[in-house]
Amino acid sequence: MTILSDYTHSTVCIPVDRADEIVRTSPQTTWVRPYDYILVASVTLTLFLWAVTGIPLSPFRPWLTGTVQRNLFYIFACVVLIAFVRSVMYVARGGRFRRRFLDATLVRHFGWRPLFGALRYIVLCSIVLTVYSSIKQAIPLINPHRYDDALVAVERAVHFGWNPAWSLIASNPPTWWLTFLDYAYYTWFPFMPMVAAYFLVHRNRAKRDRYFAAFMSVWIIADLIGLLIPSHGPCYVDPNTFPPTAMYLCSMTQDWLWMNYSALNEITLLGNGNMEFGCGLMAMPSLHVIVVGLYVTFLWDEGRWLRYLSIAYAALVLIGSVYSGWHYAIDGYVGFAIAFLVTWAVGKLPGAWRRPVGT
Repeated sequence: MTILSDYTHSTVCIPVDRADEIVRTSPQTTWVRPYDYILVASVTLTLFLWAVTGIPLSPFRPWLTGTVQRNLFYIFACVVLIAFVRSVMYVARGGRFRRRFLDATLVRHFGWRPLFGALRYIVLCSIVLTVYSSIKQAIPLINPHRYDDALVAVERAVHFGWNPAWSLIASNPPTWWLTFLDYAYYTWFPFMPMVAAYFLVHRNRAKRDRYFAAFMSVWIIADLIGLLIPSHGPCYVDPNTFPPTAMYLCSMTQDWLWMNYSALNEITLLGNGNMEFGCGLMAMPSLHVIVVGLYVTFLWDEGRWLRYLSIAYAALVLIGSVYSGWHYAIDGYVGFAIAFLVTWAVGKLPGAWRRPVGT
């Protein structure tokens, strides 16, 4: 018997006469990452919309530099935090903090390979996010129609005449519950770099790259659906009802988004016109729900606690999106469906199961 170890760090016993065959047929190494294809697709979409609409959409706006810097800082800080937590857990399990453990931790989290991989991902992801924000803000200039009435009708049909957002608020929920949902919904933003850092130092490099490909994909998919079905959500259809006063963070963000949305009247090539990174209104689909749906699918086999926590958090985000009025319930249902489909689809991209090199 011969023991072979693959890049997932698992070991299997195989007959020695089959060892050469398995080595020959095992996945080859590749420099091309699955998320490289997503970057090409996002830039192509931007240029296509520019050519068709005449609106100068560009993937390289002045936002890009600041976005890269912020992402680099947040993700590096999260990598440090994860290294610290893993060290504490190692010692708590009875391990000794020896030089060998320290060297292994430094190489895994701060060696040139993970740092190069992190920088590469951050730059490419920042370009995709810039594309997303540019297209999202241009939606009312490209397709000025509104489908909120149609979504409300579908919402009632799906729920047998019940309209979740308005019905839940009318039930007079307690203030503590709304405040809890408000903060849970808003932690979506700091959780993104934490999950990115978790996968950047993941031992299974192919799984890491598939997660990043899925994460980058959903922003472009959301843009495409937003272009086809422009909608604002209950909080803009009925601003006197949503969000409730106890959801201060959501209310503050709603006012900021509306201020920038109302001021948008042009998009320039080298400048931003009245655009600001992260703005734009788009209810269908819920990107909040899509992203936490990815957490569930990719953390499912990462241990019992991560699985249960990701499921619980996904449920809170879905509920919070409805209570706040940012989304119709069907926006979240579609979001979960997109997350599951994208998780499956990125596994079909060229090189998705190959061993990455250079990182």
